[in-house]
Amino acid sequence: MMITKALQALFSENRIFCSEADFQFALAWKIKELNPAADIRLEYIPWLFDKNMHIDIVVFIDGQMIPVELKYKTKGFIGTVGKESVYLKDQSAQDLGRYDFLHDVQRMEKITYSRIYPIKKHTQFY
Repeated sequence: MMITKALQALFSENRIFCSEADFQFALAWKIKELNPAADIRLEYIPWLFDKNMHIDIVVFIDGQMIPVELKYKTKGFIGTVGKESVYLKDQSAQDLGRYDFLHDVQRMEKITYSRIYPIKKHTQFY
C-alpha cells in the first residue's frame, strides 16, 4: 500500500516532527514523491458528504480517493536533533486522545461506506 511505503520511507529519515502539521506535510510530500500521478489535498473538506468535516490528507489516484487521518502525540523532549533544537510537549497523559482516534476511525468509516466518493476498496484504518 502506498501509505505504508511512504511511512517507511519517511521514518527511515530519522526525523522528529515538531507537530502533527509538520508530520502531515512531510507525509503528504513523501506520498507525492513516491506517486507523482497522485493529487494530494491537505485538510480536505468532503463537501458532498459533510461540509464541516476536514480530512488531514486525501490522496486522489487512479479515480480513487484515499482519506488519511493522523494523530501525532508526543512525549516530552527538549534537545537537539542534528542541527535543530527541538521542544516537544508531553501529551502521553491525554485520555481524550483515545477518543479522538476512535472518532476519526468512525468518521473515515462513515465516508467510506457512504459511497459518495470513490474510496479505494483496500483502505485500512490504523
